Amino acid sequence: AAVAAAVEAVRANLALLAPGGAEVLHKDARTALAALRERGERFDVVYLDPPYGSDLYEPILPVAEAVLAEDGVIVAEHELVSPGEVSILHEHYDGPRRPPSRGPRPKTA
Repeated sequence: AAVAAAVEAVRANLALLAPGGAEVLHKDARTALAALRERGERFDVVYLDPPYGSDLYEPILPVAEAVLAEDGVIVAEHELVSPGEVSILHEHYDGPRRPPSRGPRPKTA
């Protein structure tokens, strides 16, 4: 009941903040990401926050990568990262340039 109430609260907030501009999928993340991939959806940012101590990181990263836009990034919360510390567990770039957070873009002629 608590999860259903939370989902409805998210839907209500989205109706106010982004009418017609967002969709809530109340599904297992692997199932939802696979469905979005099949629909051809692509995202600039995929935010992952599975329960700490779960074994979802390894199987969900390739599925999340499949819905990334060319210069997209995956932001994943993980219990092994101390507050204030940044840890890169996996990097994957398909685009011609690195994300801006990695430094200045190369100069072009």
